[in-house]
Amino acid sequence: MQEAPKCPNCKRPLTYLKRVCTESTEYELSVDGCYEKAETKKEDCSGFVCPYCGYLIADDETKAIEFLRQSK
Repeated sequence: MQEAPKCPNCKRPLTYLKRVCTESTEYELSVDGCYEKAETKKEDCSGFVCPYCGYLIADDETKAIEFLRQSK
């Protein structure tokens, strides 16, 4: 059985990575105090991180898959 790769930072075995993305949404506030969604801007993804310690492991999907496929 293949052993999972380990995080270079916390050394825990990894079977998946987290992709960290932020999305910006603008809302309009009306005079009666109600909000209406005006626009959602493009999401900004910073990379793939260890799900335990947040260490950045790969900056794109290809590198993330390569990392997960490696055996120790």
